[in-house]
Amino acid sequence: MVPMVPADVYPAHGLDLAKHFVLWEVEDWAFAPPKDPMLLKPIGGNLYAVVAQWDLTEIERLIIAGTRQEKR
Repeated sequence: MVPMVPADVYPAHGLDLAKHFVLWEVEDWAFAPPKDPMLLKPIGGNLYAVVAQWDLTEIERLIIAGTRQEKR
């Protein structure tokens, strides 16, 4: 499950999201949904540029948590 990139942090230059990655810090491997994802653009090898960072709303986190429970 990947969170939507909000309009206020979505880069205006029309990037192709298929060529980007979403990364967030895992606080609890067992269950905790992410809080602050980052949109990363690969720029070579193991090097990535942070294009955007945002905080998920509580509703978004609950939706991700519910989806993860259904898959168990």
